[in-house]
Amino acid sequence: MSGHDGDRIQRTYTDVVRERIDAPLEAVWEVLSDFGAIGRYVKGVQVERTEGAGVGCVRVIPHPRGTVREQLIALDESAHTLSYRVMEPSPLEMHEYLSDVGVFRMGPGACEIEWSGSFATASVLDPNAQRANLKLFYTGAVAGLRQITVGA
Repeated sequence: MSGHDGDRIQRTYTDVVRERIDAPLEAVWEVLSDFGAIGRYVKGVQVERTEGAGVGCVRVIPHPRGTVREQLIALDESAHTLSYRVMEPSPLEMHEYLSDVGVFRMGPGACEIEWSGSFATASVLDPNAQRANLKLFYTGAVAGLRQITVGA
């Protein structure tokens, strides 16, 4: 499989994870929007450094098979959304990974996180397994955000 449909790359989309957090949107967004702080709420992730600031900045994450570089490609403070991509080359077993994350108000003391992504289908041996792994990552990230923001 070439991974291409004409000039269009075939993409595998992850399941969208939507979870409620019983913490104010502002508290959750403050943590989530600090792009270099993902290690605060995702177990096993340690950001070595952040290069630059704001849209275009890159977080550098050591990985057993090399270095992962993720770039912030969009940040909307008023809509509480951000998007990032994994830069190539990458030791991850997928290519052209893009992710979108949003925080939405559910009331004065609650919000909902929505996290999703996509990657080039032909870049992995088993796209469904990769989708499942990413869903676990998103769910773990939301659990970490919940742990550090509820009651904060």
